[in-house]
Amino acid sequence: MLSNENIIVIDNGSYKCRVGYSNSDKPILEFRNLIAKPRKDKRKDPNGQTNENVYQIGDEIDVDAMRLLIKNQFERNVVTHPIYQEHIFDSIFNKLGTGNDWKPFPVLITEPLANPTYCRQTLNELLFECYEVPAVSYGIDSMFSWHRNKAEYENNALILSLGYHTTHVMPILGGKLKQKHIRRLNLGGYEMVSYLFRLLQMKYPAHLNAITLTRTESIFHNHCFIVRDYIAELKRWNNIDYYNENVKKIQLPYVQPFTINTISAEEKLKKRKEITKRLIEANQKRLKEKREENGGNPSGGLSTNVVSNRSRSIKSYQPPSGVSLAAWLNDIKRKHGELLQKKTLRSKKRQEMVKRHTLASQERMRIISLLASDEKGTDEFGKDDRDWDVYKKISFENESDSKTENEKLMEYENILKHHQANLIEHQQNCAENTAELYQVIGFKYLFSLFANDSSFK
Repeated sequence: MLSNENIIVIDNGSYKCRVGYSNSDKPILEFRNLIAKPRKDKRKDPNGQTNENVYQIGDEIDVDAMRLLIKNQFERNVVTHPIYQEHIFDSIFNKLGTGNDWKPFPVLITEPLANPTYCRQTLNELLFECYEVPAVSYGIDSMFSWHRNKAEYENNALILSLGYHTTHVMPILGGKLKQKHIRRLNLGGYEMVSYLFRLLQMKYPAHLNAITLTRTESIFHNHCFIVRDYIAELKRWNNIDYYNENVKKIQLPYVQPFTINTISAEEKLKKRKEITKRLIEANQKRLKEKREENGGNPSGGLSTNVVSNRSRSIKSYQPPSGVSLAAWLNDIKRKHGELLQKKTLRSKKRQEMVKRHTLASQERMRIISLLASDEKGTDEFGKDDRDWDVYKKISFENESDSKTENEKLMEYENILKHHQANLIEHQQNCAENTAELYQVIGFKYLFSLFANDSSFK
């Protein structure tokens, strides 16, 4: 390429793609190197016609909503999906061009260290055949950076290329890259963000839906830093004063819950008294009308019966004399659980009897077949009283829930509801659903190594 030509520079990183011209100081385009194809919705088009080539590129994608549909052209940091890369190039050249006035420029594009020949060949085919660029040049971004920022007579260096999926250690001696001594680590920004993501979810399990990967990336980029001395930094954070001065509280999305009833306890009590008073007045009015219908004779027996039923109902909710309320409630819970377990077992057994291939159903059919067998001279059924137990095994009558058990179960449930109502109401009144419960509290995570987006390639 000639030095006086205007060149399109594409920093094709696995995290972000930056595009600009060689004569510009800053990139013109900068976006996440992602691609997504939304699901087709034919209901929006009355003719049922849909555009098969509709793709969303980079920052157009709602990452959290379309995470399962997101693709990229990389396998770690190597381009292995040229189809997705072609859509990325389409978006780049469409935004750089102005309709029919587009003129192809030479292209300088970055590639990973030790890029396979096949991957470079596919990019050449795309750029030369699809976009008719006059020339293409490839280079390593970290080497470009060293050449730009090194001192005038500096020929020796050790480059640490920190990428999104990989990290490379590259020694330079005498101004030349020593390829035999290059080392690659399969550790990058993505692995660190994922590690922070899992840590936050483990520490705050109640906010799993609010702690998304996108929000974790924002925390990672804006609040994490590199420490020179890890042990010394831990000792500083162990000091409570230093912790209180430097701790960060990150507010998660919070919506104030809609409270249906905001009246105080005194107003509730007053309202209950008014309702009770109205019920008593209505009851007295109804009894008065009843007396008038009966010729003025008071129905004392009815009132006595109502009072006695009410007192009996109240007494049934109280423990026997000499037994504590807690012990009595525990005994009620135990009996309630035993009855529920019996009902569950009977229901399960009835279901097994209906199915053909269960052991219970097969055993029942075996007994019926034995009873139906008509072998002369071998019928001795009834001599032993235990023979009649066979009807209990094949009958469904014993598998039904008795009326007494159902009544007992309802009685136990009413007792438990009566004594737990006040406790539940107290807990609901005491529980405060505030925004402070939706905060992620913690110091700056020391394991986070990248604070600048530009380090992800």
